[in-house]
Order: sequence, then C-alpha cells, then structure tokens
Amino acid sequence: MNKKTVKTLIALLIGIVLIAASPLPDIDEGDGGGTRAYCVAIADNPVKWGTAVRGYGTVLCTSTTGWIKIEVNLVDGDDDRIEKRTITCYNTTSCSLAVYLPHGGHYGNKYQTRVSGYYPGYPPGTYDESSWIRIY
Repeated sequence: MNKKTVKTLIALLIGIVLIAASPLPDIDEGDGGGTRAYCVAIADNPVKWGTAVRGYGTVLCTSTTGWIKIEVNLVDGDDDRIEKRTITCYNTTSCSLAVYLPHGGHYGNKYQTRVSGYYPGYPPGTYDESSWIRIY
C-alpha cells in the first residue's frame, strides 16, 4: 500500500471511531438532511496529461451526506499560476474533481494539488495537499 492509501484508511477509521463515540446530536445545516458525516480530503500528486498538467482531488465521507462541496487548486510554483475549480455533489458519500493547467514555460516546473472539502458534518471542512512534483 502506498502512503496516500494508508493515510486515507487511518483517517476514515479514526472518523468512524469518533462518530461512534461522539455524544453530539445530528447536525442539520440547512439542506444537510440531518446526517452527521466525517469526511476526508485526498489530493493526488499532479501528473502530466498530454500538453497539460492534471491535479485531482476527492472528498470521501463515512456516510451519505446531503451535499459535498469540493474545491481543487492546481498550483504552478515556478510560474506563479493557479487554476481552481469548484463543484457541489448531492446526496453522496464522495465527490471528485480534476483541474488542468497548460504545462509551464520552464522545463521541470513544480506543481502541487490542493483540495478543500465542505459538508454538513463535524468538523464541517477538510483539507489536503499533495507533495510538490516536478513535471518535465
């Protein structure tokens, strides 16, 4: 197993234990449907995708929630460029999104994927970022 998979499994197990032991009542923030969920963000390392660079992120939850809003940023650390996309997924346990940047003008630019997730649950947000990756 790679480190990202182990990190995800540990986070989900901790979340399940916290939810089971939590004395908190169900949280309903508008259209959340009253379901309490624990979610984790996962930022995949950027990869070369044709003439572009692709950043990919996912938010995974322990139970179905009314909505998940995910924002994925792909950062070019050498040319100071950022591409951002946001979507909202409804009545689900996960939400994923890809974002693309044309490959930078420098040979071997470094890139990073950053993922933020928001949902009706506790805590109400999650964040992850990939390593900085040089892409040639």
